[in-house]
Parts: sequence; structure tokens; C-alpha cells
Amino acid sequence: MKHTRNTLLKDLAKRCDTSEREIRREIEAAIAVSRTSSKPSAEEFWEKSPFRDKAPTAEEFIAYLAQEINAPFPEFF
Repeated sequence: MKHTRNTLLKDLAKRCDTSEREIRREIEAAIAVSRTSSKPSAEEFWEKSPFRDKAPTAEEFIAYLAQEINAPFPEFF
């Protein structure tokens, strides 16, 4: 199933039997923890991302990850 930024969290919430608000809250909490991590891999990830200066929304983050995963393997997606 293909998702858009507008439907992704809604569809995920439905699959997880929870609310879109809860999905967004959990993703944004994970982003916040990751952004403050002192682990070198986390620091490197955020430094290389387009979100160096500002935390992304849940939708922006998922879209970025999907783009990064797809970039090296376009023939599989």
C-alpha cells in the first residue's frame, strides 16, 4: 500500500489500534531522545541530516528515512 504524508500516520495508527496523536507523540519522543544522544552514530546521523538545526515532524522524519532507505536500492522499491 502506498502512503502519502497525509495518510501515513493515520494508517499506522489504524494498524496499531491506537490514535494518530499517539503515533505522532511516540515518534516525536523518539526523535527528541535521539537528538540529545551522545552516541557518535546518533550525532553523525543528525549532523548529516537536513534537520541539524530543527527537529523534524514525525511526517518529515518518516519521509526522510524512506528517501534514505530507497536511495541506494531504487530497484527494490
